Amino acid sequence: MAYLGNSVQIDFTQSNSTSTSTTPDTTTLSVNANPTSVTSVSSISLTSTVSDVSNSASTPTGSISWSDGGTGGTFSASSCTLSAGSCGVSYTPSANSPSSVTITASYGGDTTHKTSSGTSSLSVNLLNSSIVSVSHSPTTVSSGGSVNFTATVTSSSGSQTVPSGSVSWSDGNAGGTFNTQSCTLSSGSCTVSYTPSLNPPNVTTITASYAGDNSYQPSTGSNQLSANVIDSTVTTITPNPAQVTGGTLVTFTATISDSANPSTVVIGLVKWSDNGAGGSFSPDACIVSNNHCSLDYTPPTNLSGQITITASYVGDSTHSGSSGSSLVTPAPQSSPTAPSQTSPQSTPNAAIQSTPPPVSQPSTPMPSPIVPQSPPVTAPTQTSPSSSSHTSSSSTTTPTPTMPTPSTTSSPPTSQPSTPQPSQTQVKSSQPTSQPTSSAKPSQTSNLQQQAVQEIDNAIKNVVSILESLFSKL
Repeated sequence: MAYLGNSVQIDFTQSNSTSTSTTPDTTTLSVNANPTSVTSVSSISLTSTVSDVSNSASTPTGSISWSDGGTGGTFSASSCTLSAGSCGVSYTPSANSPSSVTITASYGGDTTHKTSSGTSSLSVNLLNSSIVSVSHSPTTVSSGGSVNFTATVTSSSGSQTVPSGSVSWSDGNAGGTFNTQSCTLSSGSCTVSYTPSLNPPNVTTITASYAGDNSYQPSTGSNQLSANVIDSTVTTITPNPAQVTGGTLVTFTATISDSANPSTVVIGLVKWSDNGAGGSFSPDACIVSNNHCSLDYTPPTNLSGQITITASYVGDSTHSGSSGSSLVTPAPQSSPTAPSQTSPQSTPNAAIQSTPPPVSQPSTPMPSPIVPQSPPVTAPTQTSPSSSSHTSSSSTTTPTPTMPTPSTTSSPPTSQPSTPQPSQTQVKSSQPTSQPTSSAKPSQTSNLQQQAVQEIDNAIKNVVSILESLFSKL
């Protein structure tokens, strides 16, 4: 101890205390792959374990980072935190991965443990790449209709191995339904049925996802479905109701209108039926033009009750089918009695036949026509020697021979004149004979017309059949 002046004292006593330093323990890291081989684009589990080399009772803490040497695979996490000295991740090799991949796990150390790393060699079974093509039939679908979709999986690398496995389906949440959400490949393809929603979008994308197998990588394919918007229609018939006489032709007209937009032009065919009542249409279908079509109907001759006429519109590419009806009823029976009341006044023969009551008329006009126009009556009187006296006597006796003549002409058609009647009756008798001959010509003409109409009907039916086939394909 030394004193510096009167008040400073310094103690130089040596201290014998010792200082201690801490050195981290060495560690080892192991990597375990399960399984040790994997197909490309398939996942495996990797687990790393860190151990203290000098003190097994000391458990390392911290984290592990992972690497595949840049081969393009993916880890579920790039690092994991140790728990009880271990942690794990999953690894998926890339589609173009090399056949062997070295997985490296690196431990970052902690305050009492040194860093370390470990590796594991992974065998990768390379898979063939695949292509999924999606087709559908028909190419468009109406609301409420269904369409078949087919997925076909092939190799894009030229492999002859036929892909197997399953395909799952999706419509991108468009609201439609599949009869099954997935299908199993058979000879590389499988088919499902799809029904769009009642209000589908104009275009729906259908996606088929192939899950892959031991030889092929997963892949997806898609196709678009166009929704065919079908408007509803209304069919009406005129006349409705219709009063007709059995066997009498009546013309019906069908009018087709778009329920949503009445101004829309509707095309197609309309088929007609009387529901088995026994009548006939000419023809039995008509082509819609400007939303209308007409044809003729002949009811059965023995029409006694009501007949329902039905017109069925078959629809077109943008319109649904519809039907309408009209009621046919027999015409009132009072109409036949009207001709019976007027028939006596309609024909001149009836007027002549009604003249027998005025039989007294021949008494006044009879003498005048008899004197100049009855040579057969004067012939016997001319045989007498005295002509003048006998002529006067004959004039007085002429009423007696003329009296039988009304009896001979007492038939109704020849009751008016006495002697000229035979010529008149001869004319009248010739008229009935000429009428059948004249009526024979119209009947022949009618037959020819009926044959022509039948040929036209047959031609129209052939055209209608062809058009109906075409419209059904729209």
